Amino acid sequence: MISPLLIVEAARAYRDVPYLHQGRSRAGLDCVGLLIKVGHDVGLIPASWDYTHYERAQWPWVMLKEVRRWFVERRDGPYPGDLIVIRPSPRLQHSLHVGIFTGSGVIHASFLVQRVIEHRLTSEWVYRRRGLYGWLGAA
Repeated sequence: MISPLLIVEAARAYRDVPYLHQGRSRAGLDCVGLLIKVGHDVGLIPASWDYTHYERAQWPWVMLKEVRRWFVERRDGPYPGDLIVIRPSPRLQHSLHVGIFTGSGVIHASFLVQRVIEHRLTSEWVYRRRGLYGWLGAA
């Protein structure tokens, strides 16, 4: 089993990486790319696996179908290392955004800030939450 703290530290290693839609390297990441890179780094997602069949405004069920490949839905929590799925804006009805919970905050690739950031878990994130998932294979 992989430690949740290892997941959080792996995510923190990407702070300040520029935002890039469908980015998969330190040159640029989007929110899905951050999850994939962290999953590769800690061994929870095979290094050969990737998913780029999405647009910036993605139908939610398409994204959640792929999330369920590597995550299990939680009814309680969040716990450190968990994936938090939110609706980024009331105007974006056909879009979801994801971040990794740190224990008190969230790490995510922000389109608005144009980089991977960490900040406290705000009431806005709690209000817009559409799902909470733990990694398959994490403690």
